[in-house]
Amino acid sequence: MAEGFSKRSLAMTAVILLLVVVGLQTGAYFRLTFVPANPGPPADADGTGAHGQYERDYQTLWHYIMGLTGVYVLMVLITWAIPKSRYNRAWRCRLDRLFLFECCILDTRFSLSEFLQVSGLIAINGLVIFSRDRVLFSESRDLYHQEYANRFAQLAVVNCSMAVALAVRYTTLPMVSFPSSIRWHAWFARLGGFCALYHACFQLSRNYARQDYSLLLTLFSSVRYTTGVLMIGSLCLLTFGSHPLLRTLSYRLFRLTHLVAFLTMVVVGFIHHWTFVVFYLAVAAMWLRDQYIQYVHTTPAKIVAFKALPANIVKIQLQPAFTVPQFLPGQFAYVSFEGGWLSNKLHAHPFSVSRFEREARHDTFTFYIRATGRQTAKLHHMVMAGERPATVRMSSPLGQPLMGNRWFGDFEVVIFVAEGIGITPWISAMQQLVVNPSPRVKTKNIIILWTMRDRETLDALKHELVYTQCTMKVFVTRQDVLDLEDNHVFISVGRPDYESLFRDIREEYPNVDIGLGVCAHNETIRTCGNIARRHNNAKSIWVVKNECFGL
Repeated sequence: MAEGFSKRSLAMTAVILLLVVVGLQTGAYFRLTFVPANPGPPADADGTGAHGQYERDYQTLWHYIMGLTGVYVLMVLITWAIPKSRYNRAWRCRLDRLFLFECCILDTRFSLSEFLQVSGLIAINGLVIFSRDRVLFSESRDLYHQEYANRFAQLAVVNCSMAVALAVRYTTLPMVSFPSSIRWHAWFARLGGFCALYHACFQLSRNYARQDYSLLLTLFSSVRYTTGVLMIGSLCLLTFGSHPLLRTLSYRLFRLTHLVAFLTMVVVGFIHHWTFVVFYLAVAAMWLRDQYIQYVHTTPAKIVAFKALPANIVKIQLQPAFTVPQFLPGQFAYVSFEGGWLSNKLHAHPFSVSRFEREARHDTFTFYIRATGRQTAKLHHMVMAGERPATVRMSSPLGQPLMGNRWFGDFEVVIFVAEGIGITPWISAMQQLVVNPSPRVKTKNIIILWTMRDRETLDALKHELVYTQCTMKVFVTRQDVLDLEDNHVFISVGRPDYESLFRDIREEYPNVDIGLGVCAHNETIRTCGNIARRHNNAKSIWVVKNECFGL
């Protein structure tokens, strides 16, 4: 797991504060723009009143569902009908350089392909709102905006339901796998929150005038307004809980805020409107199945080894009660060091599996954990005091660490780029490629480019990476004098020049495909990916696999 969160945290903080200000100001604008000077007779929450008749309309909801379903089915059919192996290699290189070129916006990586996909999702939302004719019988300005506010509410229901469906860990849907689905989970949640905020601002600003400008009555004058305010509060709690700074400092609080907000929206949504019943029941089948599989595949684990290493790193080896049919290098598992199954829902933390060993009766998993947040710091203090966790629970390994339909063993040359503790997923890959290779492994040369702040991280983990088949180059950014007697390790002071390093590798291996794995900060992932794609040609294609945990 890559270290550091300062730039991203500052960027996210600025965005969240901006959204709060915009949300508050939007309410004032709606009140000035949409609310008549004389609010007239009270109306119910659906808009029926003296100004005209509101015709209930749910076509926006059904059109959006059909649109999303059609796009998903089309993508699955295209993927099945045109596998990448049939692509012309020269054209594939040109397309990758164009559509997969990445840039950083507010410390978030974006490629042109991802930008087009997200823009397409936003465009579908806009089309189902603004492309249809109005259905209101009255020309009342108030009801005119009421119709659009309710269309936004219908989109909010679908988007939030999609966000829940994309957060499940175990799914059988084609092209949907955890944790890659988390990126789309976040985008559907953002769209759902925006649509819900638009709807809430209009409804509350309209009710503000009816309640003689009493804020308390505006928020809680009826069951529908009360439940609506609770759901908006839940979305704000989700926004707060998703902040990368909070997730890094207290992963438990991150999970707690999500669980509380989710349960609040489910319970309150049933009361707020019937459409929540339909869609949460549809999503509930996936969510409940996922919770059941998590319960079955999360068991107590025996601690085989538990010791402290330099650089505040803890090594822990676990033997869970289950055995896995197949382990894929680069997978991770959720581990909890407190309480039973219920506490595991709050305390479980994802860690990369660094080593997997199969014995006669047990599978042994090795984790290297750096103490960065409250939970991991507590674990480090425990091992330094000579204590052990009373209870450990571990989930079965998760993730599909493949590059399309290939894995690292399919490449003659493999490059692993890591920063700090981000080397941990590549340790398991090294084990599969060098220590326990299968007959189908084609890898002959492995190059490790590892950047760290000081020598201690190298001292802690070097023994896992020094093999005769590997060339390891270490870059230390905060130390001037270094001595290392190992012939397989080259150490430099300062940050690596990936442009020249990758150019040298391309000149040495000009006619073979190269697998590139990167587990680092977003800027390093962007830099390495863009350089690798520039080196692509018909004779040598660089296939990139990024590891970045934001679960």
